[in-house]
Amino acid sequence: MSNFPTGTIVWQVDAVESASETDAAESLPVAIAHSANTSNLVCTDDTVYVGAGWSVCSLDRETGAFVARGTEGNAYSPLVRSLAFVQRSGEGDEGIVLAARADGTLTAHGAGDLAQRWSVACASGEHVVGRRESLQEDGSWDVTYSYAPTKWQATDIVVHDGFVYAGFSSYATDEPRSRLVCTNLDTGELAWTVPYNGCFSFTGGACHPALAADGLVVPVPEEPAVALLDYATGEELARCALDAPAGSGFTTVPEGVPGAGGLLVLSQAGTLHALDVHEGALDVRASSAVAAAGSTVRDEGATGDAAALPSCARPVVVGGTALVNQAVSEGGEWHLIAVDLETFEARDTNTAFAFGSTPVVLSTPEEEGIVLVTVASDGLWRLGVSADGSKIGSTVLLTDEVTLTTPAVDMPPVVDEAGRLYIASGTSEVQSVFCIA
Repeated sequence: MSNFPTGTIVWQVDAVESASETDAAESLPVAIAHSANTSNLVCTDDTVYVGAGWSVCSLDRETGAFVARGTEGNAYSPLVRSLAFVQRSGEGDEGIVLAARADGTLTAHGAGDLAQRWSVACASGEHVVGRRESLQEDGSWDVTYSYAPTKWQATDIVVHDGFVYAGFSSYATDEPRSRLVCTNLDTGELAWTVPYNGCFSFTGGACHPALAADGLVVPVPEEPAVALLDYATGEELARCALDAPAGSGFTTVPEGVPGAGGLLVLSQAGTLHALDVHEGALDVRASSAVAAAGSTVRDEGATGDAAALPSCARPVVVGGTALVNQAVSEGGEWHLIAVDLETFEARDTNTAFAFGSTPVVLSTPEEEGIVLVTVASDGLWRLGVSADGSKIGSTVLLTDEVTLTTPAVDMPPVVDEAGRLYIASGTSEVQSVFCIA
């Protein structure tokens, strides 16, 4: 890819507005919802899909023109938390858009008109929202409670061999607070559910399952461990320990790099772990503690002060280097660190920058280095690094028109073959989709 963005907004389209109206016309491009919330974006050759409030919406990739919107719902229907697109191998198949929703359901939609193909309840429950006491004639007190349906957060949706996998979490419900589910892609029928007491979504971030050749790799919610599950049954095949619960999603190590085919994950303590998945086994190949600001990468087992990650951005691999956020003690400055994937030693550090969202990786026009683009709380940033990732260069603010609403939700840009970026951004009142060149 020879192009990289300069911050020019090609088009901007409002996707969802916050309002109390429930009878908005179906032809309106802008969805009306009780909260202006967008999911991650999914792009195909000609279309951008976004969960806009309660609905799944599609836009023309070149112009931003409204194409279609799912119509099952209204302003008070459950929000869309995450999206995925699946292109089937059948001739003429339009593809399927999958949506995980705040009421704990998974829905499937035809990629063309976004008509709902199936819906399955994966998690349910209710929680106390009110308490009323009334004095009885006999002097006793009668206590009544009011309840509301539980609102669920959702992990990334992943698809393998005709089955869909996603996790739902809520602190508002009793244990188990999370459900990891597997459903049939064609019918939506539930194949299995695995309950967990902890939450995939936590204060400051979220963790997500990942696909591997030998099974589904799952960060055990709020436990310092990662598990390998059988795709067909959900049975736990293997488990390995981390120094702290997972603090990000997984990054697959590409071919030609030490640890190729394995996975990288940051723990909530700031330790970078390299995992090997092979023949039904799951092992930690190497670990590097990067918890202390200004320190070099330390050997596994080293200790330090309690630290936190600035966001749940995943590690990104450039050449033989992993670029990761550095966790620091409360009140410290966020740092970015380059870690050699063979020696697991520090190569370079930027003491004034950290990833907001997981960055996208682009080659520069001169092919002499690499450009990373990330969305942060103060705008869209470009970072230059050397071709092997060992040297971290300067940063440039491309635009402050798009921002990361909360570091707890990883909303990485989507990039097309021309180097244009597609990003959802906005406020609690209105959320828009941007195309940036």
